[in-house]
Amino acid sequence: MGSPESSVRSVLRRAGVRPKVVHPPPLTEEQAREVRRLQREGWSVRRIAQRLGRGHTSIRTALRRWRVPRVPRQWLTPADKARVLDLANSGHTIVAIMAWTGRSEQAIRRVLRRAGVLRGRPRLDRSRIVALLTAGCRIGAIVAETGCAPGSVYRISLQEGVGTAGVALRAEELLLAGRSIPDIALLLDEEEAKVRRLLKARIHHRRRRDEGGRRSARDS
Repeated sequence: MGSPESSVRSVLRRAGVRPKVVHPPPLTEEQAREVRRLQREGWSVRRIAQRLGRGHTSIRTALRRWRVPRVPRQWLTPADKARVLDLANSGHTIVAIMAWTGRSEQAIRRVLRRAGVLRGRPRLDRSRIVALLTAGCRIGAIVAETGCAPGSVYRISLQEGVGTAGVALRAEELLLAGRSIPDIALLLDEEEAKVRRLLKARIHHRRRRDEGGRRSARDS
């Protein structure tokens, strides 16, 4: 299922089902390396467990086994805080501030919250996002540039019909309407190879989503 152990146990407990006690296998060497890497980057045990779909105990055991010390809470000096606030007031995103200062996201957000600068996610600049999508920027690059959530950028791409997601949706709609791929490429002013690639990816995504829905229905 890809869900953490604690979440599964919580669902079973609410349903009155007593789970069979089965100790999960230890983390593989590759998973242990990933745990250590994420921990060095400042990830909490909870976030690492959610990322890997494992329980908190498994993650802590892996860290103890490799004698990885807990990352201390990052306290910023007054000069560090001033630098963070200066960058934020200059319009830099949290991702950019992290790159400039070498500090964790949690440390940056803590400084901004206490200074009254951070009030949730930045306001969506829809026209800016549309312009970046139209210019061919990838969603990840737009997220880093604007600080907006990936889902918000993806949604705008679909709604405005620009960017990879938007073009794929329009191509699918035209295909379902009976248009040939050469016609679709002409109407969207895109290369046939790109249209075929986007349609193939969208069909694959839809198939995976449908399979996930069927598995959820069987498990419920």
